[in-house]
Amino acid sequence: MATQNNFVGFETGGFEELDSAGAGSIESTVVRTGGFSGRMDTGEAPAWTIDAFENTSSGGNNYIVGFGFRTGDATPATNTEFFRGIDGAGSDVIRLRLETDGAVSVIDENALVVDTTPAGLIGDDEWHFFELYWEIDAVGDYELFVDDQSLLSGTGDFHVSTTAMGSLRMTKSVSASGPFYFDDIYFLSGATVPSERLRDAEVYGYRHSVTGVTPDAGGGGTSGVDLDVGNWQSTDDSSDATEGEYTGSGDRGTVDWDGPGSSPDSEAVGADIQGMKLYARIVRQGGGASTHAIFLGNSGQGDNASSLGITVTTAITNFMFVKSDDLPTEIQNIRAGFGLLSGNQDILMHDGMVFLLLVPGLLGQVWM
Repeated sequence: MATQNNFVGFETGGFEELDSAGAGSIESTVVRTGGFSGRMDTGEAPAWTIDAFENTSSGGNNYIVGFGFRTGDATPATNTEFFRGIDGAGSDVIRLRLETDGAVSVIDENALVVDTTPAGLIGDDEWHFFELYWEIDAVGDYELFVDDQSLLSGTGDFHVSTTAMGSLRMTKSVSASGPFYFDDIYFLSGATVPSERLRDAEVYGYRHSVTGVTPDAGGGGTSGVDLDVGNWQSTDDSSDATEGEYTGSGDRGTVDWDGPGSSPDSEAVGADIQGMKLYARIVRQGGGASTHAIFLGNSGQGDNASSLGITVTTAITNFMFVKSDDLPTEIQNIRAGFGLLSGNQDILMHDGMVFLLLVPGLLGQVWM
């Protein structure tokens, strides 16, 4: 079974989930799902790098990437790459390129075209969902799907110097092309067959809206047992003044976030929830030798179903944690927060969000 390793929908309204961005901007009008997409404008040639493994482990050396793609010019004057798979040593192992006739080519690690779709695959200003399966091997299998249709398959040289993936790169290799838009990006490892792809994907973001200093779910504040009542409050460290801030005065603090159990989050109804992700800007107030835990679960099973030990510095750090188990159902909330493993609690969280990766029901598929 494939392992869900990372997904990005630009739902922070910025590039916080990327390792590097460079040129480009966040788009709030031309979006596939959710509130935002990423835009690479004509005149720009960025390469956005996304960690393949966001605090997750590889499930094997067969991979699937999926993402929504749209361009304002489907027949560019120059062939233009829009995706690269990068191995752990930083080498390109597989690429996708938009051709001047509107076809799409799969390119191997030697920069050789393995195969090309028929011309006119996509049109101007249309969203399409690309899914690419490949095996890191000198004679590796691959298969390209567009809008759930298999278009290309075979073998190619997708092995350079390592058997592990390192990152995904959404790119526009020719500045004159475009604009390019990206949305709803996901990455799986250990996919032994192409049919383990999601077939479609949508990413939504949720914030914890606070009306007082008491967490959404109550409790006596018993150390290490109940929610640490009073440790969550609104913060002015963000443009959204209702975000949760954890002041770190107790042993643990977890709250229910605005997840699928809260109306009007109708996108989760009938959907297959595939992953959840916590994003937070974290700073340690005391800087002592403490180790904290990130809790991420749901309001039905509780928050200690899974935790991740972290140590962060006294500098503000963008922290992300992806999970594909203990997922909420459409009638539950996401529950997220912090616990203490050793030392003194000194975590302060700003700008927290949680994200869900959904496979929509048939009526919700945006490419139909």
